[in-house]
Parts: sequence; C-alpha cells; structure tokens
Amino acid sequence: MNRTLLFLLILLSCYNAFSQISDPESDKQIIRTAADLKSGNSQDVLTSFYQLAIKDLSADGNTFQFQSSLFAIKAKTDSTIWVDTAYLRQTFARNFVVGADVALDSNFRFKSNSLSFKYAIINKRDKTTFDYAPYLGFYSQEYQRIKIAAVEAYRKEHPDLPRESLDSLRDFFDYDLDISQGKLPADFVKLLQDSINKSTVFKGVEISKFKQLIPTFYDSISALVSNKPLLTAELKLTSDADKVLFAAINANAEFLKGIVNPNKPMNLELDIKASFDAMDDLASDAKDLNRQVASLSAGLNWIIIKSHSNQKSILELKAAGNFNYVFDGLYKGEDQSYLSFDGTLRLRVTDDIWIPVDVEYDPVSGNVFGFLNITSNFDWLGKKKS
Repeated sequence: MNRTLLFLLILLSCYNAFSQISDPESDKQIIRTAADLKSGNSQDVLTSFYQLAIKDLSADGNTFQFQSSLFAIKAKTDSTIWVDTAYLRQTFARNFVVGADVALDSNFRFKSNSLSFKYAIINKRDKTTFDYAPYLGFYSQEYQRIKIAAVEAYRKEHPDLPRESLDSLRDFFDYDLDISQGKLPADFVKLLQDSINKSTVFKGVEISKFKQLIPTFYDSISALVSNKPLLTAELKLTSDADKVLFAAINANAEFLKGIVNPNKPMNLELDIKASFDAMDDLASDAKDLNRQVASLSAGLNWIIIKSHSNQKSILELKAAGNFNYVFDGLYKGEDQSYLSFDGTLRLRVTDDIWIPVDVEYDPVSGNVFGFLNITSNFDWLGKKKS
C-alpha cells in the first residue's frame, strides 16, 4: 500500500507541473531568470521550482526522481503569490523542497521508493530577495548627480526655457531613450559629457554608453550573490519491494559556497556534504535498520564554460573525496572506514535540460563505476529564450 501511495504522489506532482501554463509577467520572468543563472550543481542542492530526473541509465535499472519547492506548489493555486510583497513573505516556501522517487530493476520491476524533505537553513544566494541598494547606492547617487548637474547647467544657459523642455531632458535619464530618440540639443549633449568627465566613476564614458553602465553594475553584483553560502538539511525515507515501510533512512546536510569571482569566465564552488544512513542489512534477514554508515564528502564544482551572452553555466565538473565509516552492520571482509572518490560531469543541452555523468572510484577494489543521468529543471512559465 505504501509504495502505491508514493508512486501516485509522483504522478500527481508531475501532472500538476505540466497541466497549467501561466503567462510570464515581469515579476515571474525576473524570478525565472534568476533560477536559470544558477549552476547545475546548485539546482541539484536546492531546486527553485521543479526538477525531474532519470538516474543510473547505464546501470541495472533506473531511478525516476521528482522534486518541487513548496513555493512552486503554492504558486499553482495562488496567483497573488507573485506580487512582490507576497513573494517576499514566502521565505519558508522558497526554501522547502519535497521529493519522491521510484527505483526499478532492469526488467522494470519495483525495487524501492522514497520521500524526501529538504530545507535551506542558510540561503544567501537568492538573487530575487537580495538587497542591492547598499551596493548600487553609490553608483545611483553619482548617476543622479550627473543628471542634476547637466540639467541645471543647461537651465542657467537658457533661463527662458519652458519647464516642459527641462522635463524632456530629464526623461533621457529616467526612461529608455537614446540620444536620437530623446532629440537632445547639441549644447546639452556637450554639458552632459562635461559632467560625466568630472565624475570619478563615469569619467571618460561616452554618452551613448553612459546609461548602460548601471545595468552592468547590477549584473556584476548579481553574479557575486551566486557565490554566497547555501546550507541545506534533508531527511529521506525509503521503502522497498518487501513492503517494509522504512527500509532505509538518510539524513544529510550539504554546504555550498563559491570561492572564485563569478564574473570571471570560470568559477569554483566548494561543496561539503555530511550524511548518515540507517538501513536494513541486505546480507541478512535483518529488518531493523541495523546497518549504519556515516560519510563526509568534500569537493569542488568547477564551472568550466559559461554563455558569453548571459553568464549561464554550460559545462561543469564536480570532483569529491569521501570518507565513510560503518558504525554497525559491517559486511564480511569490509573495512570499518574507507575512502572513495567520485565526480560528475554536467553538460547543459537546453535552458532546462542537463546531462550529468557520474563516475565513482573505489581505491580499495580499484573498481570504477559510471552512471548516466538526465535532469530537467523547469518552471512552466513559458520561457523567453535568451
């Protein structure tokens, strides 16, 4: 009964994910873009909306996995959640992820299923709620100073100028107008260039590029946010084909932190994970979670290639070393503590779809294992291609 329930939960979640299509309003588009700019490794640690994965394609069987943030689930029934003030109140929902998976053998017979619950205890890399004001304040103030100085100087040279004419000059700064669209007077252009050249921030910048710099500063700061720390805690409950409700329990915590300036062509993320597993001993008839294993993993995720146009991660390589310690349920011939190494090569083939290839190495046996996966992070919003 329990495995049927879990499988229905997966099907229901997938149905809800695909059954409704929303019109991408501006707030949704901003939030979606922030999710797209996350590294593939970061989305695996804490998915923004939905994640559907097929794992171990090259092994004896497959695992089908679905994850969803609580925010994504709530947004399906409450459109007001996208309003900025309501969105900011959804801290718990944005940081809480539920997941379900089903494992099948090579003959597509049921092996196990799981439910997982994950929460971001620390999440400093959410660009949608980050306060940019302290960082952009200086540049914005200097921008306003140049605007006021140029308009005031022009007013003094033309004391009889109507108020409407001065307002049209201010529109150049406040709206998306270039010099030709704004039809700026030639003498005002000269005064504006003089004001720019007197600025320590914008000195030497041409007027045609002047207004483009504020978004550039924003993008640079936004990239820095992706380096900030993320700490998650997860509980995963697994049942097996013998209808044992809790055949395995996993508790883990994972920490992610960027360590190289993300505005560079490449980047590195520190990834540390501590995990504890309690499970039935497969080598005996014991059904009391009598095998208990703790592990500590430390590695780096190397973002090798980014898109030149929007800084999206394209190719990543994660390598980690793992220390494992068996507290109870030691197998015959097994060392109580041992080291292993693993790596994941991720290739982004579309905005949504990643192909991760996992490789594990056991230095004791000398065996190397490889697993091919497909992962899709999606959000139903009707994406605008960039």
